[in-house]
Amino acid sequence: MCGICGIVNPRGVDSSLLEKMTEIMFHRGPDAGGNWISESRQVGLGNRRLAIIDLDPRSNMPLRFPERGLTITYNGEIYNYRDTRAELEAKGHRFETNSDTEVILHAYDEWDFDAIHKLRGMFAFALWDEPRKRLWVARDRLGIKPVIYYLKDGVFAFASEIQQFSESGAFKLSDDLTALYDSLTYGYIPSPKTAFKELRKLEAGHYLIYENGLLRDQEYWDVREFGTNDLAREKAVELIRESLEEAISLRLVADVPVGTLLSGGIDSSCVTWYAQKLSDHPLFTFSVGFDARSELGDAKIVADSVKSNHVIKHYNVESAKEDFARWMFLYGEPHGDSSIFPTTLVSQMAREKVTVALSGDGGDEVFWGYKRYLHFPEHYDNHGFPFRGAFRNLVHKYYPLLKKGRHRTQLYLLDDFDLWTLLMGGLPKADKEWILDPGLMREFKDYDDYWSWRKYWKPELPLATRLQYLDLKTYLPDDIMVKVDRASMAVSLEAREPLLDHKLVETAFSLSDGLRSDGKTLKLLFKQAMRGVLPDTILSKPKQGFSIPWRRWVKAMPDFAKQQGDGSFFRRGLALPPSYPVLVVQQWLKNR
Repeated sequence: MCGICGIVNPRGVDSSLLEKMTEIMFHRGPDAGGNWISESRQVGLGNRRLAIIDLDPRSNMPLRFPERGLTITYNGEIYNYRDTRAELEAKGHRFETNSDTEVILHAYDEWDFDAIHKLRGMFAFALWDEPRKRLWVARDRLGIKPVIYYLKDGVFAFASEIQQFSESGAFKLSDDLTALYDSLTYGYIPSPKTAFKELRKLEAGHYLIYENGLLRDQEYWDVREFGTNDLAREKAVELIRESLEEAISLRLVADVPVGTLLSGGIDSSCVTWYAQKLSDHPLFTFSVGFDARSELGDAKIVADSVKSNHVIKHYNVESAKEDFARWMFLYGEPHGDSSIFPTTLVSQMAREKVTVALSGDGGDEVFWGYKRYLHFPEHYDNHGFPFRGAFRNLVHKYYPLLKKGRHRTQLYLLDDFDLWTLLMGGLPKADKEWILDPGLMREFKDYDDYWSWRKYWKPELPLATRLQYLDLKTYLPDDIMVKVDRASMAVSLEAREPLLDHKLVETAFSLSDGLRSDGKTLKLLFKQAMRGVLPDTILSKPKQGFSIPWRRWVKAMPDFAKQQGDGSFFRRGLALPPSYPVLVVQQWLKNR
């Protein structure tokens, strides 16, 4: 796990700028750091390393394959690197290190861009090919690792985090008001946008090719098969169990201590159970609670059942107050997911014992786990209400922000896509008109507030698959994975997500809707696979989010409790509503 950055500039790379961009991300890789600049001085790559696999300094980056003129900076883990290495050695390749990084270099030399299909893991890398004078920048299939990039005036640059651009002082950045507006809709800024017009996010399952001053964006992976595998239920359960065990086993490979983040939910409990089963010593497991001790009871049940070394810690507003503002801005842009705080806290406590922690992230998207999946079919049959469009507009107009009863009324007026947008939360356009500066709001009169969700809405898919796929392509990479990456890397911890193994994802989506969901039971197939493995109390517990009591916490912090619009984005003098995404935007505008 590492941080990466790089610059391609035909006028020459400023070595001091490259060094500064590298040092800004020191937290991502405190074990080693390095920079490389080509002989022409037109290409520079930087890296900060958190050493996980092959701790030998010879594996530090940027790593070179000088015989082929290849150089790479890389962030992540290739879990099948040993198998890929053996395949390459059979073709005559010889290796100088035992790292997965060197495997990527040789795989590219052997298979060119098709090498990416050989890689199973989480990754963000940039590989410079000197003979071809081209840069290949890639991001993993599910968007676990980030890539931010810049292209202006013939200069192409990339980095792991926005701060490497915004804090370096060398890039002229301007606010993207459409992105800030989007953050009120989604609770995050959807890819490929960032809070700055000049910066973009590389989308999950895509890679970039920068060659001859031209940039090409290529999608290389997506879920392709939906419901094609209609197994008997017993066979499907067996297949899921086998896929889970394989995915978790791969993610235990490390040359440093490994543990798990254990919330007590089915996802993290499953990961913990298999991880302990596959380990030859007791693992560390970590749980964090807020104010009330009883909420950690389920995690302790699982820890006791697997006999792990369980570590728990309780936080309250006083113990976390001094870090509150800093953690709010870990993203480098407004991000309205308050669970950044518990995720950072549990990562921080885990880092005291281990360098790698497995988590249960992704289970809701892969195994039909969100409550909104149940709420959608409850109201789906009412979507054909006559004149619903005109009536909906009236409801929006005369029910201002946060008025009780409005949402319940609207459920009977919406078509299926609009129903989804309401269930996802966020502020509809009428609510934004209530709080945004009127002059600014006029610019969004004809703006499609839901462009990102619309991009991945597939009405031809069965309902359960349709909703899961949409979350897999939007909410997961742009909210959940951004949060996990920034929170864990802020404390130099590598978080691994076995439930987002792409082969497991493909397997789950290939099963029929009827196998994966009965329309009324969350994680039906997953629970069936875990029956007899996890305690019944874990399988039967209701869905719970991983969050802090942030409304109470914010009220205890005067700097955040009472916010008013300053007239540049929000209405001047307006007391802003108690909405975390709104609070974050206002704080970001104030402090940037």
